[in-house]
Amino acid sequence: MSVHIDRSHRVPETACFSDPQRQSGMGDRHPRRPGTGGAGGEGDPVKRASRSADIGQMSVDTRQMSAAIRQMSVDTRQMSAAIGQMSVDTRQMSAATGQMSVDNRRMSAAIGRMSAASRPWFPPNRGLQVVSIHSHQEDRMTKRFPRSEPDIATLAARVVEGLTQAAEDFPAPPVPADELRGKLEAFTAADTATVAAETAFRDRHAAKDGALAELVDALKADLRYAEVAVRDAPQKLNALGWRAPRDGTPLQPPGETRDITIVSEGDTWAILRWDAPTNGGAPAFYRIQRRQEGAPWEDAGTTTGTEQLMSNQPRGVELHYRVIPVNKAGDGQPSATVTLVL
Repeated sequence: MSVHIDRSHRVPETACFSDPQRQSGMGDRHPRRPGTGGAGGEGDPVKRASRSADIGQMSVDTRQMSAAIRQMSVDTRQMSAAIGQMSVDTRQMSAATGQMSVDNRRMSAAIGRMSAASRPWFPPNRGLQVVSIHSHQEDRMTKRFPRSEPDIATLAARVVEGLTQAAEDFPAPPVPADELRGKLEAFTAADTATVAAETAFRDRHAAKDGALAELVDALKADLRYAEVAVRDAPQKLNALGWRAPRDGTPLQPPGETRDITIVSEGDTWAILRWDAPTNGGAPAFYRIQRRQEGAPWEDAGTTTGTEQLMSNQPRGVELHYRVIPVNKAGDGQPSATVTLVL
């Protein structure tokens, strides 16, 4: 048996599916998922380009923000360093201000001392009084201001000690005891250095005199040899800057030493200087003599030069010095006399 199906008559879809959802397309067998096709979905090239641009801009903004944070960190460190420098400057200014205050106080004290020294002082509530001095104190008191350095230093030490122990009797001296003590200590240090320098000077001067004496001896030996070697032709001595004694002309004693002076002096030493004679024979050496008033002359040294250090001389005694030039013919005329008290 055969079955014939008539397909010419189609049933309207609305008649078969009365469900409104089905009619509106929401009941399709394969419903469309949101964002999977159609205009405006993720597959849209315009949307993809826009999103890439947004991501790139966000990356740029992130880098700029990082750079800004780093710059803020640098600025913070610089600000900290500036604050530290301001703190150092403040401390230095405070120290300078403190020093100025100290200087002002010292100046005020000095002005006060000057003012006190410029007006007469009387013991409080006692008026003018005559101060009695015991005989043993009067014997020890200096009659006049000393001249020698040791005596001046001794007096300074006594004054410092007296001002310190009798501060009530001497309340406002022009130079306070501490300041006077400092000046005494400064002099003592300088005197010690001077003694060391004088010792070194004497040693070097003695070394120079010794070297000169050796040179003179050697030079005279060569000249005596040369005079004998060319005695038949004395003009040949001119090659040595020397000449033989003239025949028939005896050697004359030297003339008078001129312009003797004392160029320097210390506690126990002095340096004499003079000029050679301008007439008579040439001096071979000079003899230095000294004496006390009324005493005979005595030899104090010899030298071949025109300057001599006189060391280990007595102190506190008036001494007279003179210089006599000497050669083979005899002594020349003594120089003028210079007087010295060490």
